[in-house]
Amino acid sequence: QEVYDVCVIGAGIIGSTTAYYAAATGAKTILLEQFDFLHRKGASHGESRIIRKTYTKPFYTLLMNISYPLWEEAQKLSDTNVLTPTGGITFGKIGNPAINDVVEAAKRGGVRYELLTAAEVNKRYPYYNLSSDMEAVFSEDSGILNATKSVAMFQYLARSRGAKLLDQTPVHNISRDPRSGNVQILTPRGTIQAKRCIIAAGAWVSPQMEKWFGLKIPTNVLRITVPYWKCNIPPEASKGPVFICEDVPNFYGFPPHEYETMIKIAKHGGVPIEEGPRLFAASPSEIEKVKAFIKRTFREDMIDPNSPELIESCTYTCSPDWDFLIDVVPDFPNVWFAGGFSGHGFKLAPVIGKGLAEHSLFGQSTIDLSPFKLNRKFSSKL
Repeated sequence: QEVYDVCVIGAGIIGSTTAYYAAATGAKTILLEQFDFLHRKGASHGESRIIRKTYTKPFYTLLMNISYPLWEEAQKLSDTNVLTPTGGITFGKIGNPAINDVVEAAKRGGVRYELLTAAEVNKRYPYYNLSSDMEAVFSEDSGILNATKSVAMFQYLARSRGAKLLDQTPVHNISRDPRSGNVQILTPRGTIQAKRCIIAAGAWVSPQMEKWFGLKIPTNVLRITVPYWKCNIPPEASKGPVFICEDVPNFYGFPPHEYETMIKIAKHGGVPIEEGPRLFAASPSEIEKVKAFIKRTFREDMIDPNSPELIESCTYTCSPDWDFLIDVVPDFPNVWFAGGFSGHGFKLAPVIGKGLAEHSLFGQSTIDLSPFKLNRKFSSKL
């Protein structure tokens, strides 16, 4: 029977980057997806994700310093553009420790930044109306990633390096071949044999890990409401930044991008999804929180806070501390899992995928994934 060097399960952004970087080493690689490729049931679809180096935790900033060149390389190799530079601001109340944490992480990571008062933000971006008790950190490196296009790009690159990609291929069970020690992946197409397996199953990672290995992964799947609001921003003022508000609750948003007359502004977090069918109805309570945020943050003559024009949805798969979960399965040294990307992992997918591929294939990598081990002490600060 044909034996693969690596089988990657889950073809969202993490699985797709992992498959590409594994195949790029010359490893015989197969990528499995339970639904159609580029489906909209998880967290890797849509037209916009924020890319940034400004984090409150320094190890994310350091990883982003690696991730940016990988994004640039992938775009060049595929002759595809998925990144739109916009600059970005992180803002909050004066005295919010998260703002100082962002500055300190930027200093440690060598990231260029600029401190702005509320008045400076409002002058630079006329549709903003920050109150005088706010402050902001500007980073020119931030921008927008086209999510679905990014997944397609890395799947193309994986195929170009010889990887085999199969969608509509759910995994029923995983076991170890007692003779060879290889991983046996049972699917409707038959049993796939691989020397190593990397599971990046997104919102399905926890129930599947418990089913296949009896391993409990502490994640919570949230339904995220993503509203687009009618805007009337003059063209000369529309080239604004992506933003993150670090006050609690957190909010994030974009300049007009997908639609000229709509702007995407949403709350970071959502409503828990129980086991069973994924329901994607909008949450009225989440919409109301965003309305209130828009009223106190932007000019109402330029962004209408009364009712969203369009509502989309996706999922977050969150760990207890909102950090990622990446580790080897106990008693299965040739099986890795990756999950809990908590609504902020998309931009880091190339560095995570490369690190996963290298650790799995070679037992080492220059990319440090140790902060994401399952046995860590969980904090609650992102």
